[in-house]
Amino acid sequence: MSLIAKGDKRALLTTGMSLEPDSGGPWDIHWTVDINDTAGNSSQYYDEYDGLMSGFGWSGYARTLNLAKGWAAATVTWGSYALTGAGWLCFSYSPTTSTTIT
Repeated sequence: MSLIAKGDKRALLTTGMSLEPDSGGPWDIHWTVDINDTAGNSSQYYDEYDGLMSGFGWSGYARTLNLAKGWAAATVTWGSYALTGAGWLCFSYSPTTSTTIT
């Protein structure tokens, strides 16, 4: 996951997952990224149609966010998960990233 400051109070958010080959790859995705900045917090929601599946992974489509100037952080929520082709239930380990919005 990344949150990249782009200037003019905008940031580019990317997220995704990689799974073990035995998993059969992602099939049904329920993914939420919480965004916190100096103006408050919001959430970005994803499902399997909001990105591209490739082999044993999934990459969410990049999103441009309008944020407040200053510190900002993005965290994949603890309840985010994917069901896989082999019937596995895989949860996020809640990665976090941060940046300074200009």
